[in-house]
Amino acid sequence: MSKGIRILMMVALSVAGLLTVNVGTAHAIAISTILAPGGEYQLRDHSEEVLLRANGQICTFNDTLTGGSCAGVTLAVGDRLLSVIGFSAIQQVGGAFTTLATGTNLPTGATSGNELTAVADIQVASITGSVATPCGNGLCVTFTNSTAGIQADVLAVSGVNIGAQPANTMGVLYEDPTNNFTTAGTRSTVFGTATNGTEFSILGNTAANDFWAATASSLAIGNVGNAQGFFNFGENQIPGGSGPAFGPNTCAQTIIGIPTLPPGNVTGPQFCGNGTLAATGNPASFLASDQTQVSVVVPAVPEPTSVFLMGTGLLGLGIVRWRARKRS
Repeated sequence: MSKGIRILMMVALSVAGLLTVNVGTAHAIAISTILAPGGEYQLRDHSEEVLLRANGQICTFNDTLTGGSCAGVTLAVGDRLLSVIGFSAIQQVGGAFTTLATGTNLPTGATSGNELTAVADIQVASITGSVATPCGNGLCVTFTNSTAGIQADVLAVSGVNIGAQPANTMGVLYEDPTNNFTTAGTRSTVFGTATNGTEFSILGNTAANDFWAATASSLAIGNVGNAQGFFNFGENQIPGGSGPAFGPNTCAQTIIGIPTLPPGNVTGPQFCGNGTLAATGNPASFLASDQTQVSVVVPAVPEPTSVFLMGTGLLGLGIVRWRARKRS
């Protein structure tokens, strides 16, 4: 074989190797890569909700129909609403939406974003409003973390054990490269596909200015999908999970008439959100669904120069204190 032919074969093999490497880089990209430091992001989701009453009864939409086990039931203090959530898109404020499942607006080489899902568990803390003194759209509801705990409540409604969670947990986010989440089928299937990834972040009721509030024209759970209902919240991040540490945010509380929660901007919580209630797409397993927008801030990483200057300043302060102690 001549030297020229050998060189041509080596070049061909090298090109084939490069092509193989390029094809191999097509993958699902990590959520933390999309949530780059120094940005504010909007997360868009769709969720399904089921009611776990204070007495342990589980209510789906079909249960509220005439003759059903939850017909005529109204929401009451102590009841818990459990949600299973799938985030479909992430948008940096001022930029385009990154659609996770289809890979729209992802970095070159990524075929999709990792799946981002969550489960949430909120307990009714107060109900205010009447015909004489309406609140919001008629009635207002505030929520807090479940006294039973999210692990126990998820297990009760779905048979899925998400493991022990920190005190005051109201939601757990999961990241999964397999993209197998579904809202169809039994609650065991839906909660199972939402929680079979890696814990990404945890949110909960940990500060005095945290809030979760909703308003509707009726507390009849059979009308939850068409009762002029909407909600907003501001909750804090609890340490844990593989995702980034979020920074303080400004959350809007827009419901007028809640005595303990005046409307206005609330500064500090790391998770801000709002949404509207709608009819469920899985009435045999869930009570209602909602569309939610969540806002988070990922702090910028300090520039190397800033880190160096900070370190130099701390070192200088240490030397000054050491000399002062030595003179004394």
